[in-house]
Amino acid sequence: MSDRRIIDEPVVREQIQILRRILQQNIIEDENGIAVENDRKKKPPDLMVSPVDPDARYGAKSVSKKFTGYKANITQEVKSQIITNIEPSRGNRRDGEPTVDLVKSQTAIGLLPSKLIGDSAYGDGVWREALDKHGTKLVAPYKAKTPRTLAVFPKSAFTINRAYNTLKCPAGAVAKPHFYETQKNSYSFHFPQSACGKCKLKPLCTNAREGRRTVRIFDWQEATCESERYNRTDEFKHDMKLRQPIEGKFSEMKRYHGLTRAKYRGLKKVGLQFYFTAAAVNVKRWLHLSFDGAWANAAA
Repeated sequence: MSDRRIIDEPVVREQIQILRRILQQNIIEDENGIAVENDRKKKPPDLMVSPVDPDARYGAKSVSKKFTGYKANITQEVKSQIITNIEPSRGNRRDGEPTVDLVKSQTAIGLLPSKLIGDSAYGDGVWREALDKHGTKLVAPYKAKTPRTLAVFPKSAFTINRAYNTLKCPAGAVAKPHFYETQKNSYSFHFPQSACGKCKLKPLCTNAREGRRTVRIFDWQEATCESERYNRTDEFKHDMKLRQPIEGKFSEMKRYHGLTRAKYRGLKKVGLQFYFTAAAVNVKRWLHLSFDGAWANAAA
C-alpha cells in the first residue's frame, strides 16, 4: 500500500489531525523562526493533553489538587443515599455546568427534587436561575470572597431597576449601564466620580484606584441576591448538613470500586465505567436497606 493511500485512511487522518492540534497548541516559533514551547499562560483553555485519549483534559479540584482526565457529576437522594444520576465530563469542565441537564434528565423517570444541595462549585447564579425555572431550588455556599470584595458593600446592597435599567447604591446615587458584555451576560455600571468622591460611605463601598464604584450585574442577579439572603438562614445550615453523605459515597466509589482512575479511553467509555460503578454501589445500598428493613420487621 502506498504512503498516499495510508494517509487517506480515516483513522490515520484523524490521528494526524490530533497530532497537528497538539503541536499547534504547545509549539510556536520565536523571532528567529525556531520552534519553542508556548508559554503556559498562552495555551488554550481546552488544551488536548493526550494523542491516545483526545477527550482527557487537565483539571483541578483546588489550587493544590490537580489531575489529568475526567470528572464525575453525581446526584444522590438524601434519605436513601441512592445515586439517581451520574454524568461524565472532561477534566477542565466546570463542576456546575452539567447540573441543569443532570437534574432535568431525571424528570422522565418521575424525579423532580425540590432542592439540589451542592458545594460552592455549583453556586453560580446562572445555574441557580435555570434550576429555579425548572422547579428546583439550588442550595450551595458561595466561593470565599477576596480581601478586595470582602471590604466593600455586596451587590445585594444595591437596588436594581430592570424597567429603567438603572442601579441605585446604598447612598442613593443612580448609575446607568456603561456597556453590556454578551459573553458574560452582564451589565457594568460605573457610578460617577462626582457622586462617589464626596460620598460619606465611600470607604465602605470601594477601594478602587479610580475612586468610584463599578458593579457588574448579571442577568440572573436577582436570583443570586435571593440566595445570598437564604444562605444566612438556619434553614440553609440545616440543608448543608444533609449533603455530607454524598462525600462518603464518592469515597466508597473511589476507594472500593476503582473510580480513582479511568479504566478506558474516551468520554463514552469512561461514562460506562461511571454508570457501572454507580449501579454497583446502588445495589449494595439497596441490599443494605432491604436487610435493615427485614431485621426491623423481625424485631417487631
